[in-house]
Amino acid sequence: MKILAMHTDIIERAGILSPDAMLSECCDSSGFEGFIVCDESAPGTPKVFAAPGSIGAFEYIIVEGMAAESQLDRLKNCCSKYPILAMALDGRGFHGQHNRPWMTGVGNLYLSMYLPSLDSGHIGIEDVVPDRCQIGDYLSESQVIALYESSNVYTKLQMMPCMAVYRTLKKLGVIPVVRYPNDIVVNINNLPHKIAGCLTDVSVRGDAIQSVRFGIGLNVEFAPDVDGNGLDATCVCKFAPDATVGVCCRMLCNELAACGA
Repeated sequence: MKILAMHTDIIERAGILSPDAMLSECCDSSGFEGFIVCDESAPGTPKVFAAPGSIGAFEYIIVEGMAAESQLDRLKNCCSKYPILAMALDGRGFHGQHNRPWMTGVGNLYLSMYLPSLDSGHIGIEDVVPDRCQIGDYLSESQVIALYESSNVYTKLQMMPCMAVYRTLKKLGVIPVVRYPNDIVVNINNLPHKIAGCLTDVSVRGDAIQSVRFGIGLNVEFAPDVDGNGLDATCVCKFAPDATVGVCCRMLCNELAACGA
């Protein structure tokens, strides 16, 4: 795989590679067309490094130590033929739904994905959010699965990152609940605490899907003090003390691959 970063230390701090993985500088920068690196963690010019394997289905990875602006937004300009995973250790200008600020800090996971095409192919005028779910509804596991398995293209894509986070948290021993359409919460003393948020952006030309972008923010090591939608927050390490950003990243990407991303 290829990793675009300012230097190898940022990649090592991300913890996404096995300890014995060998990195080598690569002269070929193809695959990252249209993405502009805005990393304030180190001066210089970003480099491409080659490493064995992949992260889930992603073979093109971007890692920034301190993203100066949202990676999800910058992926709008991407014109790569390949799926791209962008990861930031920290950053500014990150946001959730309706541009609500997403609190950041080193120790939590901030992922953005660009998918140039998916098997879903086309989206029609009838592909809208189903009436049976209202914003803010808390969904049972069977409801989450039913939405993910929906024949409605938009609904399936919208639920894909939620499903990946949901499955990842369950494997870590956390009992998650999806708050429709894009929050994942954990009940503590019968009160919902937000642990993750997801975004889906589908680019359509005519009735054809041109690309899909996913954004995932997961509280791994700490719970932010403030959350814009009125929910208290929690983090993975409260339930799985050994969890790390790198481990959660790899698990999430594997689950996305299992979902078809």
